[in-house]
Amino acid sequence: MANGRNISELEADLKEVSKIDDQIRSGLAQLQNDLDDRAKALVDFEWDIKHRLIALRKDQGLSVETVASRMGVSPESVEEFEHYASHPRINSITHYAMAVNAQLELKINRLPAISEEDLDLLQEEG
Repeated sequence: MANGRNISELEADLKEVSKIDDQIRSGLAQLQNDLDDRAKALVDFEWDIKHRLIALRKDQGLSVETVASRMGVSPESVEEFEHYASHPRINSITHYAMAVNAQLELKINRLPAISEEDLDLLQEEG
């Protein structure tokens, strides 16, 4: 007996702790998946906007130079905007859209909140 407890009681406690640990790890894995899904959705959304705007430019036969002139920037800036790895700001996207005769409509959806505690746990696990 250890501290007045027998081995079977200690084994039961260990199983309970292990079960709780598994639940925490599962919750953290789900949280990480949720964050990954949000990040992927953001990248997909950004790419979709740029892809559709570029397609509009090309469908109208507008050159990079024409769009640049309409935006008041250099053709290199437009080429950079159109590059797949660029991350333009909303004002650049809006100006580009206007230059290719498009209008943006944004829809904002509220996502479930992720607590600071959960984010801290993820950082500790990572």
